[in-house]
Amino acid sequence: MSIRDQFSREVEELVSEAQIPYMDAIIICAAKKGLEMEAAARLCNKNIKERLEIEAQELHFIPKPEQLPL
Repeated sequence: MSIRDQFSREVEELVSEAQIPYMDAIIICAAKKGLEMEAAARLCNKNIKERLEIEAQELHFIPKPEQLPL
């Protein structure tokens, strides 16, 4: 298992067990391993990055994509 897979699995487990947001789980896992946030970001898989983006949009940290009116 690669380091990226292991880190991503730990983040996913922490989110499900502790019921915390992905951002918090990434910060906690990075701190446990002594990683900078930039390094932790590179270790997150595509699934975690997508879920993190959704959380950021819901918290209005980043803009939601424009939707066409129906």
